[in-house]
Amino acid sequence: MNVLGAVNRPSKYMIAKGSTVVDAIAVAGDFTPYAAQSKVKLIHKSAGPKPDTAVIDARSMINGSQKAIVLRDGDTLYVPQSIY
Repeated sequence: MNVLGAVNRPSKYMIAKGSTVVDAIAVAGDFTPYAAQSKVKLIHKSAGPKPDTAVIDARSMINGSQKAIVLRDGDTLYVPQSIY
């Protein structure tokens, strides 16, 4: 899986089956100070011509107010920078 954008160590990572978005962010060294934690883009490979994408609130997953999302093989997480 790829973890890209505003994380401390953006790269491609091998993570265990059943790992969550929060697990992947932790492996990538957590968010940078300028990360838009509530606007993380999750990109799933799909059978169609375009990947399935969703914008998720990783901050809510970290604090436990939103259910964790389990990642699939080949997923990409992109953490954008906040505008301020």
